[in-house]
Amino acid sequence: MSKKLPNDPETVWKTMKKVGVAMIVTHKDRKFDGRPPQAFPEPDVGEIYFMTDPQPMIDEINARPHV
Repeated sequence: MSKKLPNDPETVWKTMKKVGVAMIVTHKDRKFDGRPPQAFPEPDVGEIYFMTDPQPMIDEINARPHV
């Protein structure tokens, strides 16, 4: 039996389902702003959806996508 690594996709998806919350950090006016969106992992399609209040977060991400 092989040992599962922490970055094994199956382990990552199981952890995502248990945790359920992520942290998105944006940068504006020399400050960082963190938001805890609810995560909805969909391992069958290989995607993770996040639910949060999108404004002004989307504007901040678009203004500084490299952060």
